[in-house]
Formats: sequence, structure tokens, C-alpha cells
Amino acid sequence: RQKEERERGVTISCTTKEFFTEKWHYTIIDAPGHRDFIKNMISGAAQADVALLMVPADGNFTTAIQKGNHKAGEVQGQSRQHARLINLLGVKQLLIGVNKMDTDTAGPYAKARYDEVGGEMKNMLIKVGWKKDFVEKSTPVLPLSGWMGDNLIKKTENMSWWSGQDILVEKATMHIDTLYDCLNDMCKPPGRNDAAAMRMPVSGIYKIKGVGDVIAGRIEQGLVKPNEEVIYMPTHTAANACGGKVFTIEMHHTRHEVAKPGDNVGLNIKGLDKNNMPRVGDVMIYKKDSSLDRCGQFTAQIQTLDIPGEIKLGYSPIGFVRCGRSACRATGFNFKVGK
Repeated sequence: RQKEERERGVTISCTTKEFFTEKWHYTIIDAPGHRDFIKNMISGAAQADVALLMVPADGNFTTAIQKGNHKAGEVQGQSRQHARLINLLGVKQLLIGVNKMDTDTAGPYAKARYDEVGGEMKNMLIKVGWKKDFVEKSTPVLPLSGWMGDNLIKKTENMSWWSGQDILVEKATMHIDTLYDCLNDMCKPPGRNDAAAMRMPVSGIYKIKGVGDVIAGRIEQGLVKPNEEVIYMPTHTAANACGGKVFTIEMHHTRHEVAKPGDNVGLNIKGLDKNNMPRVGDVMIYKKDSSLDRCGQFTAQIQTLDIPGEIKLGYSPIGFVRCGRSACRATGFNFKVGK
């Protein structure tokens, strides 16, 4: 962990680690939960295929899901905010972990507390935009204790009332008891497009002694191979180039000859101009690819959540796309639904 993370006792940057189940090789992204670092959480969640939303069964649960009220100075709960963002970012596979079941507030291990927290979580998910049918039939809600290891890999003996859950996956019903069951049997890689033009949003830029410049990100589509020339949009322009050549590809300190869609990789790039380096949020494409360009305006459907007043023409928010962000300005409203 970073020095500041240790001092504050919170996650600030997104950290990646790997683990294996019998069927799958996972990259786990530890995204920040603290509201001060929500932009970092968005960058992490934007790279995910599966989301595991952990909520505490202890006394902090009420704070985690509270609605918040800007006028009253009440902050929106982070679990509520993250649940909405995960949905908006297009993550289609969701797991809910009711953690800290071993605490005194949770019984310990009381079915009543699990039912209360699980029921509130399902109601909250529906209210922030998840489809009711998906939440009720296809979203597992697991009673867990990370500290004691309950229901992580093996079914717990501390909760005799827990008989598992039947989950609808596509058109088949699957019985799950543990988090491992979900990750190994229920979750699957989404459809990938190897043949499309290569796209890799940049999530990190590092200078490593003895190696050089390393650009980190997740391949969204296409393939990345060594010795290919790449550029970084929109930093790259005709007048001020931002590009280099892929030298090596690594995943979790292991070298690979090709990176496929869904892979979280670190690329050693040679030939980058020190005066015009890539930026976090840039999209890496092949130099020969002319199909991606910057845009000056776009049309978006937006949902207003927590604003201090009104949104009027000229409103200038920060827009987040994948790992990037940019200042925007509202120039027109096509239609409005609601109040």
C-alpha cells in the first residue's frame, strides 16, 4: 500500500492482483471506497467484468446505503453510489457480499441480520437503476466473514441456517453456497471482439528503473502485439506526436506475446517523447489506425442525482469516460423527463 493509504487507513489508488479458480484466471481490482477518491473508483470499475459489492453487517451498514441530501448536508452512502456507478459503467455481473457477519452487531451470525441487510440491499439496487428481475433472480447475496473466512471458499459451519441460493444464470438455475462458487461456476467472461480495431484506455503511466516507460491499461477490443507502433489519443496530434513502439507485454510480472480483450496489462513502450507523454485516460491505438479521432461535441442521456441547484445552459461538469475525464459544457437540452 502507498504511504498515504497506510496513514489514512483507506484505499486511494486502484490496485490489481491475480488469483485463480478451477476454471478462470481473475485479475482483482481493489477500488477505493472512500468518497474523496470516487474518480479513482470509476477508473477501476470501468475495467471490470464482474463487480463484488461488499457491505458491512455491522453498525456501518446504514451509513453505507443512505440516500443523502445535498440541502441538508447529508452525504450519500458509498455502497449506494458505487451500486449506481457500476450499473452505469455497464458491468453486467454483480455479486453482493454481506461481510462482517462475525461481529456482535450481526448477532454474531444471525439470520435476522442477514435477511435485514440483504433485503435492504436488494431494494436499494432496484432504486438506483438495476432491473428488479435481475436483482431478485440473478444476483447472489452471500453472508460472509472475511476475517473468519466464512463462505469464502468453503461453506461455513457458523451459520447452520445458510442453505445457499438458487441463482438464474441466463436460462439455467444454479445453486451456490460460497463466493468461490460464484466466481468459478456462475461468472463468465463477456463476449470479446478480437477482430476489431485495437483500443486500450490508459489507466496508469510508470517510469521503472532498468525497464523504461510502462503504460498500463485494459484491452477493450482487438489484439496488442510486440513491435507494433502505437499512438495515444487525444494527446497525439499531427503537430505534436505522442507515440512509440510496443516492446514487451506483461501481466502480473509474466511476459506474454499477445494481449487479448479483457487483459489488464503493462506495456513497455519505447520511443516516447518525454515532452509529450501519454496521459491517464488516453486511448492507445495502432499508428496505422485512422478510425478514432477526438470530438468537439456529443449527445448524452444524463440522470441528475445530487446537484446544489439547477442545471442550465453553460453548466460545466467533469465527464468521466473509462479511465479518462474532461471538462464539458452543456450547450442545449433536447428533452427532459421527470419533475
